[in-house]
Amino acid sequence: MMAYFSEEKILFSSDPFGEHYCSRYMFDDRCDINILTKEAIKYYANIVAPYSGLVKNKIASFLALKLPVNLIAPSHGIL
Repeated sequence: MMAYFSEEKILFSSDPFGEHYCSRYMFDDRCDINILTKEAIKYYANIVAPYSGLVKNKIASFLALKLPVNLIAPSHGIL
């Protein structure tokens, strides 16, 4: 499931872009990218992988809309 806030160009995604990671920082560019990547991979493998086909189709349908995205805000993890 995804929602798009057009005024701010924010994509709110439930799980596809999430990770099990908590930081004092809100945005990924302030975090250690190696830790963040590791946690995103682990999250995807443990939570999202069984639904990879559905996720791929949903991302493709979103990309086809050609909407600009300034920020992806997952329901789990760093923005």
